[in-house]
Amino acid sequence: METKFDYKENYQKLLKESQEFVNYWLGIIQRKMCLKLTPVDSENLQKEILCDTQEGFEFKYDRKFKETGNLWIEIEEKRNPAQEKYVPSGILREDNGWIYCIGNYDKLFFFPKQELVNMYNSGEARIIENNEKTSRGFLIDTLTAKTTCAIELTCLDKTEEYFRCG
Repeated sequence: METKFDYKENYQKLLKESQEFVNYWLGIIQRKMCLKLTPVDSENLQKEILCDTQEGFEFKYDRKFKETGNLWIEIEEKRNPAQEKYVPSGILREDNGWIYCIGNYDKLFFFPKQELVNMYNSGEARIIENNEKTSRGFLIDTLTAKTTCAIELTCLDKTEEYFRCG
């Protein structure tokens, strides 16, 4: 018998994974860039008006970046593919976000959110749906990310970090 996929349980798992990712990078940013960001620890506040930090930094963990060399820039989401409509998310979400930080545990790219919105609005970004049919967005390859990001922060072996301003 086929087991039914539990989207609510999966969402909670991904949320926890995302919070761990944010905390990981907040520590590195504070140590290496002397920038102390204040995480938003209220799920209600985060749903309503704020992104991951009170200062307007949004963090996205791209699990497939290392394998594909592409960053997934989300524009819409739905928690379950059975939902009829997508809701604005990622760079199109209305919140206090102005810096979009995306990557994995080895590398984080900082983009002005408006730069990514401009890419989307230009019509040049090819909008696609993810395999799970729960997210829509576009891909940015590593070279484009390196040339358009404001900052690239790399953690080489969890002890040695460096950053480059674009």
